[in-house]
Amino acid sequence: MTHQTYPEPKMLANRRRAGALRAVLAVLAVAGLAAAPPEPSASQPPQAWKRLSEREVGYLQRQLGQIRRWEGRPAGESPQPLASGALAAAALAAQGGPEAPKLREEASRFVAGALAQCARWTSNKCARSQLPLERVALQYPEALPPDLLVRLRAAVSNAAPPPGEAQVQDPWSFSDTENQRMIAMSRSLVGQVVAGTPDSPAARGWGAYAEAFLAAHDRDGWYEAESPGYLALSITGLLQLADFAPQPRVRDLARRQLDVLFSTWAQEQVGGYPAGPKVRSSAVWSLSRQSSPW
Repeated sequence: MTHQTYPEPKMLANRRRAGALRAVLAVLAVAGLAAAPPEPSASQPPQAWKRLSEREVGYLQRQLGQIRRWEGRPAGESPQPLASGALAAAALAAQGGPEAPKLREEASRFVAGALAQCARWTSNKCARSQLPLERVALQYPEALPPDLLVRLRAAVSNAAPPPGEAQVQDPWSFSDTENQRMIAMSRSLVGQVVAGTPDSPAARGWGAYAEAFLAAHDRDGWYEAESPGYLALSITGLLQLADFAPQPRVRDLARRQLDVLFSTWAQEQVGGYPAGPKVRSSAVWSLSRQSSPW
């Protein structure tokens, strides 16, 4: 007789959270890589966005399909899949085609759902959700009706108070975790861009800290680098800063860290699929054309 074992509830919850994180990173990475590459000459970040490639469209369609399947289930109850679904739908709608009106309606529904859950943006799930919602406001505002766009901009302009000079001098002196600090920094700094105040005292304060924080990581590395989930969250923050930080120096440092992290990642892959020394995988999990590398 064989005995079948079943995952415990905590393991199932962890798997659902891991799936949500992968969906968020997939959507943000594709949307982030859609940023135009020219070097900006002013303090404002570039605002031109290229058309998505066929492969990028395929990734977004698959991730949006996954987020749709989560609706009404525990994995879909968080604002994170709603916010990522809004970004995916808005990005796909911007490509045009007969599905564009339906996708804009879906983006609006996801945005409204995420905003309804996030009266406060300081919780982890809402802070993480702020990043894709900021992208919708900055990259794809035409996807939303005017009244909802006004609500969204007002909501995601929320920013935490910037760190003081002592933390700028010692950027490792934070009490939260590395990925939590990365999310707080990116959402707060880009929130100033959404608000139309990229040179405000808060924006300058977060910009000074971001420069010190990223320079420290350039020197010392990432202490959560061995955690795929936590590092994925930090990468979403880096993508946000690389595209939207109002300070050119911060954008450059964020892009440098993305280059380092993705180059390191590439050394553990073959043809875009995991193949490093610590891999345990399968065709269903990651070796399929239906799966994104992350």
